[in-house]
Amino acid sequence: MLAHVRIGVSACLLGQKVRHDGDHRRSEFVADLLANQVECAPVCPEVEVGMGVPRPRVELVRSGTCLRLVESERRIDHTRSMQSWARRRSLELRQLGLSGYVFKRGSPSCGVWNVPVHQKVGRVRKQGRGMFAARLMETLPLLPVEQEDRLEDERLRAAFVERVFAYARLRQLFRGRWSRGSVAVFHAAHAHQLAVHSQRGALELAQLVGRFDRMSRTRFRSEYERRVMQLLERPIRRTQDTAAMRRITRRLGEIRSEGEVRVLRRAVEAYAAGDTPRREAMTVLRRLARDVAHQEFLDSTYVFPDPRELALG
Repeated sequence: MLAHVRIGVSACLLGQKVRHDGDHRRSEFVADLLANQVECAPVCPEVEVGMGVPRPRVELVRSGTCLRLVESERRIDHTRSMQSWARRRSLELRQLGLSGYVFKRGSPSCGVWNVPVHQKVGRVRKQGRGMFAARLMETLPLLPVEQEDRLEDERLRAAFVERVFAYARLRQLFRGRWSRGSVAVFHAAHAHQLAVHSQRGALELAQLVGRFDRMSRTRFRSEYERRVMQLLERPIRRTQDTAAMRRITRRLGEIRSEGEVRVLRRAVEAYAAGDTPRREAMTVLRRLARDVAHQEFLDSTYVFPDPRELALG
């Protein structure tokens, strides 16, 4: 089990009164759930860069091919100071060992998608990215990121949480001394989890592990981390999910009685038909796998994710 998971968070989402108007934008999920399961590192770019609270509202403005951060009324330009601070802060956060980040939507410093960008002719297009968010994502390109509004969607929330804990395990794997053997153990534990996102992608990753001795350690680590995180970006499909459940059911059938496995088989097929939610089939599968207490299942991140992951997803 992971000893420590740390996530960066826009400070206003935790209830800190750091908004330009002196208020906050507290997120129930972030402040009440996420902060109780992992360590949250709050960041407010506009406060940390020295703009103060309260402060004039700022906005992104397109100037030629560049984006600038400008006060809405007085038109004071904060671009240079924000870019300089964001560069330093991103490096600090990389050293802090983040496993994810939750940004505030729409913010000219923190928004990830569809941030309003003001054009010279007076038009506004929701096509920008906050200045700090852009820098952090450039510094940590594999870091799982989300906006608080998207985390209200159950599927997007579960997908983000899954990526956060997978990223944390990857960091833990490569933090100290690692070898072909430790990578093989890690990959075996994640095999079912990766396959439900893409069987082909999981096969290609297994082939990459098989080429371990033919690559430099630096290249292998870079390629493996990138492919794992890209694979987890793909949505889980019910057909691949039920295929994984059926494979595990057949394996459990070699160990447990027919009656016990029959109950699991019915639960899996009900999920496959769309008659019951996924969590019901997984509850039955986990109960039987726990009773078996076979290391193959106990080590599987698909069968037994981190308890905090289950609590958040």
